[in-house]
Parts: sequence; C-alpha cells; structure tokens
Amino acid sequence: MSNYYDQTNDEFLSLSPPIVPWHQVTSLSIVQPFSSTHLYFLFSQTINLRTLELHYRSEYEYKMNLKKESLIYLFDDASLCNMLMSNGLRELNICTAQTDKQPNLINVAHLIVERLPRLQVIKVDGVSDRMIEMSHILINGLSKLNFLTIHGGIKYGNVYDKRLRDLHNSNTRSFRTEIPNTSDEDMLLVWL
Repeated sequence: MSNYYDQTNDEFLSLSPPIVPWHQVTSLSIVQPFSSTHLYFLFSQTINLRTLELHYRSEYEYKMNLKKESLIYLFDDASLCNMLMSNGLRELNICTAQTDKQPNLINVAHLIVERLPRLQVIKVDGVSDRMIEMSHILINGLSKLNFLTIHGGIKYGNVYDKRLRDLHNSNTRSFRTEIPNTSDEDMLLVWL
C-alpha cells in the first residue's frame, strides 16, 4: 500500500477482497501516516492477524497528499486496538522515526499496556534515551510479555543493557538479557 496517496490505497482495498485471502494473513507491516478508513478495513478483514509492524516517520519524511481528517494515531483509537486483540494479535514491532522527532514514546508505551494487554512479543527499533523507559513500562505493564527486543544504534546493546539493569530494582518482573554477538552490537534481547 502506498503511504502517500489515499486514492491508490482506496483502489487497492476496494479491489482486494476477492483477490486477497484476508483470513490467511497473519502479519501486516504498515507505514505511517495511518488512515482510519484503511486500518478499520484491514483489521476487520485480518481475523488471524498475529504480528503487526508499524513504521513511524517524522512529518518531514512524507508529503501529505492525504485527507488529514482521516489520519489517526493508532493507539489513540480504542476500537482499533480492541479489533487487534480480538483478532489474536500477539506480536508488535515498532520502528520509530528519528526519536528526537518522536517525543511521545512514553505515551505509546502506556497506551500499548492499556490497549494491547495480551501481547507476548515486542520489538522496538530506534535510538532514544526514552527507549529504556519505554521498555521498562512494557516489561512491568504487560503480564503476558515473554520476549522484548530493543534495537538501537551501533554499540547501543551494551548501553541499553546497563540502563535496563540500573532500573532492575524497580522492575516487578525478573528478566534475563543478552547482547547478540554481531559486529554492530546494536541489539538487546530480553527474556521474561
């Protein structure tokens, strides 16, 4: 789907029901900006959706040739989140824009805890001082969360590990961490 033109997306979605076996779709990857019309259609059709990947962009990264009144922030819409939970969503992958341009990561974490309580696997991808605070909220707020991946910049795996361990005393759940042996050391794996 195009993230630039509502008309292209409207045409795709109107033609897709007889072509796409939506009940077989278990994974979706969606790029911001999010149109409420398109998300309602997709989530109502993908009744076996298990993995959702959201790519956030900063505003200057896309041209707004969309109907602004139809754009939403996904986690602000409780009915869309209820659809996701009803459909069986278990994994959420969030790829943030330049995180200095994405200041609401803490609000995102609180909304995920409130509206998607049965998530089992989460991956957050971005470089921000708020990534650890966001992860801390997810670890303590999602009782069914089993696995968390925090992906950042080069050598950020060690930074994230140290900062998460510094918060260990305030965690309500125990966890184990690992930094995969890669050349970038940019990832932290957390088992709960």
